[in-house]
Amino acid sequence: MIPFDKFRFRIIFNMLLKPYSNPCVALRINEENMAKRILMIDDDPDDQLLFQLALKEIDPGIVVKTAENGLLGLQLIDSAFSPDLIVLDLNTPVLNGFEFLQRFSLNALFTKIPVVIYSTAGDSESIRKTKELGADAFISKPTDFKLLLLKVKKLLHHLPHLSTHKSPDTPFLL
Repeated sequence: MIPFDKFRFRIIFNMLLKPYSNPCVALRINEENMAKRILMIDDDPDDQLLFQLALKEIDPGIVVKTAENGLLGLQLIDSAFSPDLIVLDLNTPVLNGFEFLQRFSLNALFTKIPVVIYSTAGDSESIRKTKELGADAFISKPTDFKLLLLKVKKLLHHLPHLSTHKSPDTPFLL
């Protein structure tokens, strides 16, 4: 059973009753290059929900599929779902984020799909290791929904430059 988290409950409850206005208007996103299909691999349903709510506020047309661990994520990709972006938590059961990146990078068909780490593990070693394993960007999970909106907006803004279009101007830490 998942422990009750009053902080996350309050955020979700407030969002459902009174949606936040979008504080991210300053960054422009090219609609043509925006990800329309996102796979989120995260075992925390609250984090999944908050990230999906942020995406839906930015673009209601984005389709998000979720997997509770890296193995289920790989199976979903191997089936019929072809994501434009993968959002990956490092601390998942069965197949964690590091193991997912190792397996994911072995398949040449997946090399054009950007992988963004979305994790509470923001230590320099985790960041370095994910970059070495082929992740395209790293986002530390924020505790504030407005900050999450800004980070997701920034991610979508930089999306065209991730993976195959890597640019030295594209930051790894978003």
